[in-house]
Amino acid sequence: MKWLIVVLALGISVPAIGQNSQGSAWLGVEELPIEGMIKIVQEDGSLIYLSSNRRFAFVGTMYDLWRGEALELGVGISQRIDLERNGVSIRKIAIPVGDQWSTSTLFIAPECQDCKDLLAAALSLLDDDLNVVMLASSAEGRLDNAAVWCAKDRARALRSVYLEDTRPEPDELIGRCDRFGLMLAEEAAMLFGIAQLPLFLGEDGIGYVGADAIRAVTEKAASRQARGDLRSTTPP
Repeated sequence: MKWLIVVLALGISVPAIGQNSQGSAWLGVEELPIEGMIKIVQEDGSLIYLSSNRRFAFVGTMYDLWRGEALELGVGISQRIDLERNGVSIRKIAIPVGDQWSTSTLFIAPECQDCKDLLAAALSLLDDDLNVVMLASSAEGRLDNAAVWCAKDRARALRSVYLEDTRPEPDELIGRCDRFGLMLAEEAAMLFGIAQLPLFLGEDGIGYVGADAIRAVTEKAASRQARGDLRSTTPP
């Protein structure tokens, strides 16, 4: 299953449902977390649920019973990442930057410069209101993440490794370190099909990547300031 893939097919003309001669532009093609089914948004705003082999079309309203809403409402289902419902505890895979767990989580990797830039921005805008999940695509990156995970002060080590390119000294590390959480983080990334970083997961359960992630962080900072800096004392 692919959980985080949205493919835009702007301007592609295809036969409309029930028509052979007249084309209708598909504005969006979204692969759903349902085996063999995709969602198509047509030029006139109507929706088509189509089998992946393009043979069967489903007309009408389809509901996401987990979230209690119609699929056509709000952001596409494929952008939602529900960690807890799928048995992934944020406490086991993330680092809380502050002394409390946040409702927002940032997925990053040491090989990704955009990740470092967004981390710096998020730390500046959100202070300590952030959880961080570390992924890696190389052996060196995994060593960087292990240095953070095994540090006595993880939040400080996170800044040191990701923002200053400096690993903690031996006396700043704990004696025996269980890296199981890092492995769980990698498995969670595979489970949800997280292929693009940085990824910002807001309290609404929607994942934002790239420029959208920067926008989401900025909007959360503005919203938090307007509300008077509300904090979460329990994990999302």
